[in-house]
Amino acid sequence: MAFYELFMTGILEQLKLIKGAKYLCAGLFTQQFKQTLCTIRTEPSVKSIVPHVLNYLLWLSKDRTFEPEDELECQFCILTTLHQVLLNPYLEIDQHLHIIMILIMTVLLSTYDYTTDLPNIVHIKTYAGKMLGLICKRYEQKYVSVVTNSLHLVSKVIEDENSHVDSLYGAIQGVFWLGGKVTEQILLKYICLLYTSP
Repeated sequence: MAFYELFMTGILEQLKLIKGAKYLCAGLFTQQFKQTLCTIRTEPSVKSIVPHVLNYLLWLSKDRTFEPEDELECQFCILTTLHQVLLNPYLEIDQHLHIIMILIMTVLLSTYDYTTDLPNIVHIKTYAGKMLGLICKRYEQKYVSVVTNSLHLVSKVIEDENSHVDSLYGAIQGVFWLGGKVTEQILLKYICLLYTSP
């Protein structure tokens, strides 16, 4: 469990480093966080701690002890860590797919109650959309429900005229990264609605 504790400390240090950063994608990583991400991406031995890492990320996504303006930084750390889990060729993530999808959809469809730099919101939503597309492409044959459930969630946000612009942008990114056929189905549906509405 020593690595898991190192990972948790690494994330907290990372959050301090990128707090208030103008561009989260600017490659701001502490040395410790870089090392933990590299370990998660390349080592077969992390298999036993992946459930703990994912549960910690789930807790982090719901944690309200952070200041509201730190939410984007938290989400960036969550997505970055998830990405490394997905890149590790030794990990079988099927049993963790449910938690991974919850984390990605939470980031993709979240809203922010404060004014912040638009580039960071765009970056986070695009990153989450890419992650959604990556998982759906990998598992669309094995678990059809992964794609259909994702499509259902993003469609609901697009259909709701009261959806916040942050969620709406995330949903559009989700549709885009789900791929050509899905994008075509969704867009055709709404183009038809535009032409038939009074």
